[in-house]
Formats: sequence, C-alpha cells, structure tokens
Amino acid sequence: MSYRIPFFSDGTRIEFSSKQSEDGDGVRAYLTGIREAGSIFVDLYEAEGGVTPEIKSVFVTGKNPNKLFIIVAWAADNPSIGAGGSVYQVFVYDERIEQGELLPKLKQDTGLTNRFGVGFDGTRDRQPLTYIRTHQR
Repeated sequence: MSYRIPFFSDGTRIEFSSKQSEDGDGVRAYLTGIREAGSIFVDLYEAEGGVTPEIKSVFVTGKNPNKLFIIVAWAADNPSIGAGGSVYQVFVYDERIEQGELLPKLKQDTGLTNRFGVGFDGTRDRQPLTYIRTHQR
C-alpha cells in the first residue's frame, strides 16, 4: 500500500509492506519521495499473539512541526469469555529525522503517543465498549 501525504513535501508518500517474524506478519512503514533524504524508515508494527496489525488511518496535522499520525489495530477475539473487537494504538511522529540502523528514521513523538495509550473497542462480557483505554506503552 502506498499513499501520498503532505509531510515534508507534496511529493511524499507513505508505503506499507509486510515483515515476517516468529509471531506472525508485521507491517513496516517508510516515507519515500523526499528528494534530499531518499527513503525514511517510520516504524515496524509487530504482530501481537500471531495477529497481523492493520493500518486503520494515516493523517498529518499541526504546524511547525507537522505531526504524522498512524492508527494501528489488532483483532482481539476471545469468544469463550464473550470478548471480541480490536485493540488500537495511535502512533505519532515529528518531522525530525534521526539516524537509524540502515536508513534514516522518523522521530516518534513518544509523549503524544503515550497520551493516547492503547485502547480496546468491541465487546467484553457481552457488553459493547467504545475505545476503552487499557494502558499506556
């Protein structure tokens, strides 16, 4: 998957691809189309309990610096206890770049990411829940 986003420049694209691991398929994110930097690694969203993460939304907001938001979800179904739905996490990044292992890496805004925490949306004990925050990372 590849989407054009207004981050760094109008030609910037965010690209997502699968990354296999022992626990299942994760999803890698890269920014491309930035002339001076080439590709920039954003993050790896790992499988949780063998469940592949799903990118639910990507958007940019803010001014000086812009912020890149990526909303990721993992299916969380356990019919034996009447629970089912998705676990969500919002990841936020600045327009700052740091040196990664192989490629430059986008700097995560950990303060803002932690303010959103991790949330659950679905049913628990057969009762509907709408984004109940479960914990912070």
